[in-house]
Amino acid sequence: MRPVVLLHGLLGSGRNLATLARDVVARRPDVGAVLLDLTGHGTSPPLPPDADSTTLARDVLDSTRALGLTPPLAIVGHSLGGRVALRARWLEPAAIETVIVLDIPPGPLPATGEVASVLDVLLRLPETMPSRAEARAALIAEGLAPALADWLLLNGEAR
Repeated sequence: MRPVVLLHGLLGSGRNLATLARDVVARRPDVGAVLLDLTGHGTSPPLPPDADSTTLARDVLDSTRALGLTPPLAIVGHSLGGRVALRARWLEPAAIETVIVLDIPPGPLPATGEVASVLDVLLRLPETMPSRAEARAALIAEGLAPALADWLLLNGEAR
């Protein structure tokens, strides 16, 4: 069975791509889908302070080896996951045969518009909050739409 690694976007987790994984496997029985949590997301370890796309890509490559996935691999990356997939391919071209990028162009992206304003809000808020309801209220108080606040909290976890 050929593995296809699926990488989620910023603030997401592997489970965000579970529906896509089921669809891929249903259409291609010769393929096995592997959902990874990027470092600093989902159930993975926290992101080191100096982390960048190379750090994330190396972690993905290390994870695929730890799972015993045999190269060459196919990686589907959504948003940030697409950037990480491209970086992993650049780091180890022999390990990755195919990269499919969803919802993000491969070139440089200036931090402008809504994404930049959301990141600014997140940087202003405390790293942890007493409850999901308080986190939601804080995001809305900072000017984010309730639907966006709910989406941002989809992958939050109680600590």
